[in-house]
Amino acid sequence: MVKHSKYDQDNVNKEEHKLHHNIHVYNSINATRKHRADLITEVTELSNKVLLLVLASFELVEGQCTDGFIKHGDSCYHFSHDTETWLDAELSCQQLYGAHLAEIEDATENNFLINEVNVLGFSFWVGGNDLQVEGEWKWFSSKTAVKYSTWHPGNPSNNGGDENCMEILDGDGKGPQKPLWNDKQCHAYQRYICEKSTTESEIVG
Repeated sequence: MVKHSKYDQDNVNKEEHKLHHNIHVYNSINATRKHRADLITEVTELSNKVLLLVLASFELVEGQCTDGFIKHGDSCYHFSHDTETWLDAELSCQQLYGAHLAEIEDATENNFLINEVNVLGFSFWVGGNDLQVEGEWKWFSSKTAVKYSTWHPGNPSNNGGDENCMEILDGDGKGPQKPLWNDKQCHAYQRYICEKSTTESEIVG
């Protein structure tokens, strides 16, 4: 039978202690790595959620209209309470709202506008004019020709040789008296409709 000296036993004990210590360290390192990996995963997931919320908030605000404007399609419209000449109305739209006098492209847009005009009970300037060439009606902001139109019967008439700006003429909302387009003297004072794209609306945050 082999007898171990006390010295050998001490060495064995030391080695066992070192082994247990190394195992503990190894497990601690693995636990730390796992914890770090879990933490990174949690942070990444949280960051993605925050990013989605931010993007969602931008998408929510984009497409909305600022106060005083009404949304229709891809545009926002402001129906003024004050009266201006046609040119001052265009300047007011630009300087106050970053917009322009409304430009009517199709029947859907026109129906929306005349319905609002009918409810409000006033006539309103819009962006059409033939100031450059008599009889050639164009939209002021885009400089494009007026293609779709819904003029009041007998108009544009250029009555008195001085009617070069377009208005939506208020009517009683019934039959031929519903609001329709009319040419009017540009220096007359009346309300006006501003238009701007929904993408031009300010982002609120």
